[in-house]
Amino acid sequence: MRLTGEVIPEDPDRPDYRLTGDLKKFRRAKKHGLPPRYRLFWVFSSRAKAIIFLYLNDEATLRGAARDPYAVFAAKLRRREIGKDLDANVLAAASARRAPQKRAR
Repeated sequence: MRLTGEVIPEDPDRPDYRLTGDLKKFRRAKKHGLPPRYRLFWVFSSRAKAIIFLYLNDEATLRGAARDPYAVFAAKLRRREIGKDLDANVLAAASARRAPQKRAR
């Protein structure tokens, strides 16, 4: 996908990606090839030259719907399903890779 492979990495901190309030550490993209009302959220570090894509809403969580993607993302943050910054998400990803995987039966 051009958005995640080229557009966002070119400048992950573009002003139009910035969020405010409790979500100000995160960025989001809309349009750029995404379907209408879809949002892609990420966290990044210029120092580490790293981007972690955290959440892309689906048809059940469209912008303007009862389950708005910003509200869903904020709830995931409150429940600690998503880390508060890049470092927390790197640690979560590393521990998820080390955790024993449950096998489907």
